[in-house]
Amino acid sequence: MKKHHTLLLTILFIACITYITLHIYWFSNEPECFFKAYEVGQIVNKLCLSYIAAFIFYLVVNYLPQRKRRKKLLENLDTQINVIENCLNQILKELNYQTDQETLTIDNITQKELKNVLLNTSPKHKSSINYPNNKNASILKVIEVNFKVVQNEYLDLEKHYDLYSVNLYKLLKERIRDKSIHTFPVGLKMIAEISKTNQQDNLGLFDTILFSYIENTKEFISEWKKNKN
Repeated sequence: MKKHHTLLLTILFIACITYITLHIYWFSNEPECFFKAYEVGQIVNKLCLSYIAAFIFYLVVNYLPQRKRRKKLLENLDTQINVIENCLNQILKELNYQTDQETLTIDNITQKELKNVLLNTSPKHKSSINYPNNKNASILKVIEVNFKVVQNEYLDLEKHYDLYSVNLYKLLKERIRDKSIHTFPVGLKMIAEISKTNQQDNLGLFDTILFSYIENTKEFISEWKKNKN
């Protein structure tokens, strides 16, 4: 909406410049085409000059400082986007891979490869990460912690909604409302309980929901990069 507003103001500015140029070099030298045309032309000319002055004031006092502020804020918020990417990559990194399998990232992931890795990953699989009072945390703990971090980053990003395009804000709301961010950890706890009886000894059931969540996050990150330009 703001972009459309500024575009409209710019078009009016160009129209005023065009009219004044025509008024100086053409209209003023032509005979009146209707009664009091000269007086009307003078009034329009003054209005155009007033608008040009107001537009320049708007650029210097409002638009350019806000644009600079917005750019700086978005650059700072890039850190939070990096945190989201790193959290999802951390989850993928800590899964249990076969010897000859390449480590997945959100950039190279496919659902088929993710399925294979999850089938090879037991809920009891120990990660290389140490949390307070939890040395070599289980993969379930890694997923739970990183999902919470991602959700918190999304919620924090929402506070700066006035910096985003309409489409980016829509995607952000979708990520916040994504039920998988809540249901996935609950499902993992259920798997942890089931695994104690050896009825379910891998995370293969979650390939679709995890892959979908990662793809939706990638869509958001892609839109974020467009929004910065």
